[in-house]
This record gives sequence, structure tokens and C-alpha cells, in this order.
Amino acid sequence: SSQKLFVDTISQDLLMGANAAVYGRCRSYMAIQPVESIELLDLNGRQLCGPWKSSKQGDVLIESPIYFDEAGKEQASLLRVRYSTALLGSAKLKYALLLAMAIIGLGVIHFIVARVISANVSAPISSISQLLASGDVSAILHNAGPPSTIREVGTLRESMKALAIRIVEYQKELVASARREAVVQMEAQVAHDIRSPLAALEVAAGDVSQLPEDKRILIRAAVGRIRDIANNLLDRQRTQAIGSIDPAVATTEPEA
Repeated sequence: SSQKLFVDTISQDLLMGANAAVYGRCRSYMAIQPVESIELLDLNGRQLCGPWKSSKQGDVLIESPIYFDEAGKEQASLLRVRYSTALLGSAKLKYALLLAMAIIGLGVIHFIVARVISANVSAPISSISQLLASGDVSAILHNAGPPSTIREVGTLRESMKALAIRIVEYQKELVASARREAVVQMEAQVAHDIRSPLAALEVAAGDVSQLPEDKRILIRAAVGRIRDIANNLLDRQRTQAIGSIDPAVATTEPEA
């Protein structure tokens, strides 16, 4: 391919008779290519350039005819270039070294990119996954995990913490609701337990004629006070039970 390009370069000067220019181009081509010898002959066998070096066995000889016409029917000259296998080997070695350096460079870049991705993406996401799998809400709230310069990873961590905060608030609401329910049940049980002995006291208080008047008044007042406490507990239980019912359901008229 290099020789074909060289032929295209000198053909115009050759057909115009600019032999000096052709000679200079031959020298330049030999200087920049792994050429052992170069020879350009016209139709009469006269050398227009070269050979400047003797041919060696094992070298690569490539001949390229140069034509007057584009159809390639009338030959103007013949270019013979003998390429040195030793120079070709050194060129291959140079390109192999360049390829090896490129591969090593790509490997280093890949290693650096992998470390950056691991530090800023893989490690934080792995930490977040482990925290979510543990189910420990307190650890999620207080463990920031490995730092990351990736904005999306930070957004994911903040969303996880916001979710943990909502879970904690919901747990607090459940505990408070359970406590209120326990108090209501306890009040109902106390009121129920009071009513039975209270009925017995009322019966006994009705037959205290032998006691002095002030004693009878004291007993009746105590019985009335106990009754009021039991009634208040029951009334508060009913009020809380009605308040826990959905208003839309509570106001719905039963169908006929």
C-alpha cells in the first residue's frame, strides 16, 4: 500500500519528465521506509534512480509498473523496491511495543476506573443493601456508610434514611395506640369489677338504721362516690370507642 501510494506520487512528475523531482522523491522514500534498495527504470532500461544498496537474499522485492494511460495499457517505467526483512522486523517490534504500551495503558485506566466505581458506587450501595437486609432501623439512621461523590448514591442514602424515620414514627404511633388501648381495657375492667361489690354495698347501706345518722350519711356518700367513679370510667370507654369508629360509617343510616 505504501509503494502504491509512492507510485501515484511520482507518476505525474515522471510523465512530465521531471526526473530531478522523481530522484528526490526516491531518496525520501528510501529514508522513511524499511527499504534495502530502490530502482526506477524507464522503457529503455535506463536507471532514473537507484540502486543505492546491494540486494540481499531473503529480502522482499516488489515491482510496480507505471503506465502512461489510466487504463494501464502503455507502460512508461518500472519501479523495483527491495524491502529489508531486518528493518521490517524492527518496525514490527516497534509497533508491537507500542501496542503493548497501549494495552498496559488501557489496563491501568481500567484499573483506576474500576477502583473509582467500586469506591463511589459499589461499596456505598453494598452498605445500603446490608443495612436494609439487617432490618435495624437505628443502624440505618446512624450509619452513613462509605462516602460517595455520586449524587444518585447520596440521594438513595437520604431516601433510605427518610424511610427509616417514617418507620420509627409509625412504631411510636403503634406503641402509643397500644398503650391507649391497654388503658381503656383496664378502665373497663376496673369499672366492671367495681359494679358488683358496689351493688352489694348499696344493699348493705339500705339497712343501717341502727347506725347514727352521721355514719349513714358517710356510708351513702362513699357508695355514691364509688358509683360515680365506675360510671365515669364506663362513659369514657364508650366515648373513646365511638371516636375510633370512622365518622362516615358512624353516620350511615341502616338500610330498610
